[in-house]
Order: sequence, then C-alpha cells, then structure tokens
Amino acid sequence: MVRFPMLFSFILLISDNQMAIKAGTYAIPVGESTYRIAHRLVHAKYNITPYKVTITEGSNIFQMAEILADHLPQFDTRKFVSLAGPYEGLLFPDTYLLSPDMSEADIVDILRDTFTQKTKDLFAAYNISEDDIYETVTLASLVEEETHIAADRPIVAGVLRNRLEIGMLLQVDVTFQYINGKNSYNLTVDDLKDDSPYNTYVHTGLPPTPISNPGLDSIRAVLEYTKTDYLYFLSSKNGVMYYARTFEEHIANRKYL
Repeated sequence: MVRFPMLFSFILLISDNQMAIKAGTYAIPVGESTYRIAHRLVHAKYNITPYKVTITEGSNIFQMAEILADHLPQFDTRKFVSLAGPYEGLLFPDTYLLSPDMSEADIVDILRDTFTQKTKDLFAAYNISEDDIYETVTLASLVEEETHIAADRPIVAGVLRNRLEIGMLLQVDVTFQYINGKNSYNLTVDDLKDDSPYNTYVHTGLPPTPISNPGLDSIRAVLEYTKTDYLYFLSSKNGVMYYARTFEEHIANRKYL
C-alpha cells in the first residue's frame, strides 16, 4: 500500500509521530496517497464499519460465544468462554457495535462495563451491597430462564424466595440446560439425581453461579418481587404460568402441561 517507503518514514519523522502509529485493522482505499496513509495510521482512522451484534437476554457465555462468532471474523470462542467464565451473569445482554479487530478480552470488558453502568443505579436504589449483587443476579438468571412473560417474573421471583426462606429445594428445571442442555420435557429420573451443584433437585439454595446473563427486567423482578404464599409454579407448553400454594394444588395443575 505504501508505494514510497522512504517518503512515508520521512513524513512520520518530520511530524514527530513515528512512535504514535495506532495498531489495529484498517480499510485503506486503493490508490490512497502515502501522506494520507501515514495520517490515517497516526490518527487511528480505521475506516472500518463496526459489526452490530445483539446479545439476547438470558444468553449464557457459551451462547454468547456462538452469537459473537457468527458476526466477528477470527473470533476465538474457546478463548472468550475461558475469559468470560468467571463473569457469568455479569455480562450485560444488549446490542453492541464491535470493531472486527477487538480481542476477546476487549469484548468481555465491554460486556462487564455495560453491566456495571446499566445496573448501578438500580442496585443503589435498593442498597444492594457488592456481596449481594452476585446472589441477586444468580436468582435473576433463574427467573429469566423460567419465565416467558414479564408479568410473571416478579411472581416467580417471590415463589423462589419463599422456597429459599424455608430451606425448601428450588427444584427448577432450567439449571439442567446448564448441566446437560436438557429442558423440562427431556429430563429423566437419573437426571434429577445428578449430583451436580447446579442440580436444585438435590442441593438446597441457589446454584453456585448464575446460569445465564439476565436482563434488567429479571434483575428488577428479584428486587421488586411479588409477595405471595405460593410455593409452586409450572409453565404450560404455550407459556402460561400456573401457581399453587400446596403440592396437591401443584399436582392438579399438571393437567395444563
């Protein structure tokens, strides 16, 4: 691209900017002058159109990696998963404009920073400490995956809180998507006995980490949960949620499955 290397070096030398060349991916028009190329590299005029990438609410890091790989050339899914793993739940689902030369670490930083910016006022309003944020997001990830309608989220959040308060098993099926990729209709008796720490049919309390990256609605639902005396819920195949106070009522609701 640089047809006159000596002239190129001379231009950088006299402009005292030789050490200020910005690394990155550039789109340089055919026939661009040596001076314009030097100016472009010094001033980081990449001339690259960013990729518009939408990370859907409720995506886990593996799903995020697939979405990003579909949009960004030379994206390393394994590297992203390795870097993003410790921040599952704290990577904000949103629409982003990403440069093709961004590293996997750059993208993780952007997702983390966006989470902080989007949630800080909400957490501050409810006096949620740094220690409690992770627990809040973990519960929100369950609510995100268990519900299809926004109106159900605060009710489901309340049901799960009721169970946590009395030490009852949460028994949510959505954690199996994180364990083995199965949904409620594919689970077997052996699956329910799996000793994974994410199996809420075996272990009381919340799973050790969030199982996805929830949106603001689910996080808000956990903070503004609806107080009821429900201990059970189930979702029909058409997405309608049915609630119950007793196990007998819950069994009766199975007719809607």
